[in-house]
Amino acid sequence: MSKEEERLRLKSVRIQNWKGFKDCKLELYDGLNVLVGPNSSGKTSLLEAFKFLKKALVQTESPYLPHLEWWTYRNIVYGNDETKPIRFELEFQLPEEHVATYEAVFTGAGGMVTLAKERIDLKNVVSLSIEGNVLTIEYDEHFFEKHLSLLKENGISIKVKFNVELISLLQVKIGFGLFKKYEESQVVLLSLFLFRNIPDFEFLVREVKLLSPNLTSLDEPLVTYTLYNLKKFFASSLLIKHPDLVGIRQPQTHKNGDVISERGENLAAILHRWFLQGGGRLPDRIERALQNLFPYFTLRPDITVDGRVFLSIQDGMYGARLDPPSIPDGFYKLLHVLTAVESKPSILLIDELENSLHSEILEYIVEELKNANITSIVATHSPIVVDVAGLECLQLLERTSEGNKVRRVENLEEIQRWMREKKLTPSEMWLYQLQ
Repeated sequence: MSKEEERLRLKSVRIQNWKGFKDCKLELYDGLNVLVGPNSSGKTSLLEAFKFLKKALVQTESPYLPHLEWWTYRNIVYGNDETKPIRFELEFQLPEEHVATYEAVFTGAGGMVTLAKERIDLKNVVSLSIEGNVLTIEYDEHFFEKHLSLLKENGISIKVKFNVELISLLQVKIGFGLFKKYEESQVVLLSLFLFRNIPDFEFLVREVKLLSPNLTSLDEPLVTYTLYNLKKFFASSLLIKHPDLVGIRQPQTHKNGDVISERGENLAAILHRWFLQGGGRLPDRIERALQNLFPYFTLRPDITVDGRVFLSIQDGMYGARLDPPSIPDGFYKLLHVLTAVESKPSILLIDELENSLHSEILEYIVEELKNANITSIVATHSPIVVDVAGLECLQLLERTSEGNKVRRVENLEEIQRWMREKKLTPSEMWLYQLQ
C-alpha cells in the first residue's frame, strides 16, 4: 500500500456555531476544492476552522488558548453568543473501506475555550467518546453480536469513569498495549491502559479491553491506526495566506526550516535545506515550475556573513543578480504555494490564491494543485481560477439569514452540456449567478 493510500482522506466537515456558520456541511471533492462567493460569505472563516482545530487539538501549549488569535470565544462563536457550543464533525475514508467520524465540541464560559467533548466513531465497529469525566465505549450492535463469544472470553468494560483533571495534572498517558490477533475473524483484542504509571491508584480501572478489526494491508488494528492518524491529520494540515512581503525577504536562521509558515517568512530556510538535501537542486516540482515560468532566472539560496540564509536570483537575460529586495512579489508567491504543496500536508488550505500572480502563473498553480494528489481548499475571487479548476471543483458559498452556507454545483453534467451549447465559461456561470 502506498503512503497516499495509507492516509486518512477527509470526505466532509460539518461546522456548527463557528464564526458566521450556524450549521453548514462541506462535502469535499477528491483533490482540489475552490471556494467562491461574495465578501463576508465565509471563505476565510471556513479555512480558519482548520487552523483553529490544529491549535486546539495539536498545539496544546499551557495555558490552553487556541482562540487567542481571535482574542476571545465571543469572536469565534456564531452571533457572539458565548452560551453556544462550537462543534466540528469530520468524516474520513480509511483503508479497506472503513469510515471514521471525528467530533469535537468546544465551549467558552468566561471567554475561555474548553474542549468539552471528543468522539471517534468507527462505522459499524465502535464509538469512543470522552465527555466530562466519562470515557464511553459503545460497540455497534451487529459487530458486538458477531464477536460476542470473544468478548465474553476475554472480558470487556463498556463504560469507565476517570478523573480527567488528575490525568492532566500528572501528565499520565493513555495508550494501547499489546494485542491478541484472531486470524479467522480478522479482529484483534487491544489492551487500553489507564493510569499505567500510578501504582498508588490501584482502585482505579487499570485496563480496558477493546475489540478491533485488523487492517490486513497494514497489519495494524483499525482503532490504533485511526487514533494515531487523526492526530497526524490535524498536525500536518497547512493554511497559507498571502506572503508577508517584508518578512519573506528577511534573511532567516537555519532553525526556521521545518514547516512553511502561514505568511512564508521562513521560505528561504526551507528552500536552503531542500537545496542541500538535493545536492544543489531544489525539488523537481519547483525546478520544473521555474523552468516553465521564469526560464531566465536561476534561483539559489545564499548565506549572509552571520550565517543566515536568503534567496538570490541570477537573471540570465540581463546578466544581473537580484537580491531579496529586488525579487518580484509574484515570484515569492509562486515559491510559497509550491513549497506548501511539496510539503505534502494532510490538507492544504490557501486564502487569496490569485494575489500578486499573473494569469499564466495562476493557471500553472491551479493545474499543479489539481494534479498534486492532495486534498486542497482554495479561496478565490478570480475568474481564472474558476475556469481552470472547472465547475467540478467549485464550492459555492453564500450569506443567508441562517448563517453562511456552502453547496456544490447541482446537476453538473447537465449544466456542463448546456454551457458548451451556449459557449459559456465556468466563471461566467458563477459571476452572472446562473448556478
